[in-house]
Amino acid sequence: MSRWGLTYKTFEVVWPDEWNAIVDALDELSKSIVMVIPACGSGLVFDYGTETSVMPFTGELNFEQALILPVGLKVKLLAVHVYDNTLNADAYVYVRKNGATTDLWVKIGANSTGVFTAEVDGIDYPAGSGIDFLVDTKSATSGVLKIGSMVAIGFFSLPSG
Repeated sequence: MSRWGLTYKTFEVVWPDEWNAIVDALDELSKSIVMVIPACGSGLVFDYGTETSVMPFTGELNFEQALILPVGLKVKLLAVHVYDNTLNADAYVYVRKNGATTDLWVKIGANSTGVFTAEVDGIDYPAGSGIDFLVDTKSATSGVLKIGSMVAIGFFSLPSG
């Protein structure tokens, strides 16, 4: 018997309660399919006093078009690995949706290194939405921020119907 209370069958009729269990199992499965959206390169370097957009996957800076998602996602987690930081003030990394910052961001303290993470209930990105990252070092007057990688993690939003 499966964890959803279904027995394994060969060729038989599926009864309504079994069909409902199948639908529940597929719904649960759809919420567990993950998409990882990284931005990395051979080290991303950001000077003080700047605001820089970062393209997912390629790590291209100040690009003209965000990554357009072919499927819907609910983005929940951001992780940023900082391997060197000489900024004299805080920096911020945001996940953006269609060019606007979202509630998913991390604060990186002056001279801090390590992995910084943030988690939210989920930001909906319908299919066709643009996603990218924004690194903000505007409050610093000296130093550089070096990021090894940043990752947003989203869960597929399957169409209903």
